[in-house]
Amino acid sequence: MFPHGQEILSNALLAGQSISYLFVRKEKGWYVHATTERVEVPVVTNRKNGALGIDLNTDHIAVSRIDASGNPTEAWNIPTLLFDKSKNR
Repeated sequence: MFPHGQEILSNALLAGQSISYLFVRKEKGWYVHATTERVEVPVVTNRKNGALGIDLNTDHIAVSRIDASGNPTEAWNIPTLLFDKSKNR
């Protein structure tokens, strides 16, 4: 596992792309550099499908579905308890 760029390398493997590895020895040990061509994934969106609106609050997440004309069609809350929590929770 690489600390940076792991998703790019995983996508390259899934797409059957080649990955070049360079092993470098330094004072503290060996370092591995991996390079590949970044796969551009096209963004697929269509305003005809409407949208999903999300609002983060201290005690709940408010969600609403909006149709292609911008009219809300459905709304709901997801209860959460984020107040007074440490960042590790």
